[in-house]
Formats: sequence, C-alpha cells, structure tokens
Amino acid sequence: MIKPILDLRHIFAGYGDMMVLFDINISVYPHQTLILFGRNGAGKTTLLKTIAGYIQPKQGEILWNGKNITK
Repeated sequence: MIKPILDLRHIFAGYGDMMVLFDINISVYPHQTLILFGRNGAGKTTLLKTIAGYIQPKQGEILWNGKNITK
C-alpha cells in the first residue's frame, strides 16, 4: 500500500480569532503533483504557511512521510 508523502487531516487555521481554513483534508502521494488555485482571499497562502509551520493550526494534524509535524 502506498502511503502519502504529505497528509493534512481536518486542518482548521487562521489568524487570531479569524478562521480562514475549515476542515481541510489533502493527501499527496509520491510522484503526484498538486495544484492549488482559487480566487483572492480563498486561503491558498494561509494553507501553505500552515504546512510550512509559520501558522499553527487550531485543529487537525499535518503528517510528512507519516511523521506528525503539526507542532
């Protein structure tokens, strides 16, 4: 069974009390390309900052090669 390289599970994140991401679930598998697009203010940058660790999710977990990197 192939496991995802990046796995986001039930991510809720935002800035202070302003929530931007609600229940985001994404799995990226080896050799897979993910395209993230949307209108201005849709949360693309917030999602990338959350994955990179610049923003701490309020809820959920981020797994990299099966290792929890949420905190």
